[in-house]
Amino acid sequence: MNDIGKRMAAFILQELKPRLATLDIPQESVDGQFDLVGSGAVDSLGFIELVGAVESEFKFEMDFEALDPGEFTTLAGFIRCALKSPNS
Repeated sequence: MNDIGKRMAAFILQELKPRLATLDIPQESVDGQFDLVGSGAVDSLGFIELVGAVESEFKFEMDFEALDPGEFTTLAGFIRCALKSPNS
């Protein structure tokens, strides 16, 4: 993962920190294969909020038409999709 990907992962973990604590999921157990949706860390509204926070922090817009929605379920997949966005 490149530097921006690492910064994005750290930012996402910080954004998810309150939800992870609520779910009793230790932050250090979250890796690239962590299932954002299946774990309950992100629901549909939480996903929209997370996308907005990432777009705002990293100053780009994600183009969902050009991306595979199946990739968004893991932390690494979310970051890959964000980095593939034409505006990133």
